[in-house]
Amino acid sequence: VKSLYSETINPYIRLDDSPFYIVQKSREWQTLRDEAGRELPRRAGISSFGIGGVNAHVVIEDYIPKETTHPAQAPAVTAQHPGIFILSAKDEDRLKDQARQLADFISKQSITAHDLTDIAYTLQEG
Repeated sequence: VKSLYSETINPYIRLDDSPFYIVQKSREWQTLRDEAGRELPRRAGISSFGIGGVNAHVVIEDYIPKETTHPAQAPAVTAQHPGIFILSAKDEDRLKDQARQLADFISKQSITAHDLTDIAYTLQEG
């Protein structure tokens, strides 16, 4: 999307020979590639400048999922094939509370063996 008020660029902003640019007209956001030809995540800086001097800036980036074994390829969690559910907490009491919350969630939902596989996968990878 075109940047607001970007018809005239401040002459002190020198972006030549840099990877940065100001979008002065709407166009498709192309992805860049590295030396090996792999697609790089798109990144952008978004700034907002308030009239009273309040400024905000955020950097956004494409989410590119890692290439990992997806839980659909893993066997379902069953009594014969138990899953590993990783929990983390500051201390033993918090850890027991986390385990209790997970057990409560599982017991109150209509959870299938494949759902358990997904939950275990998320706790391991997420």
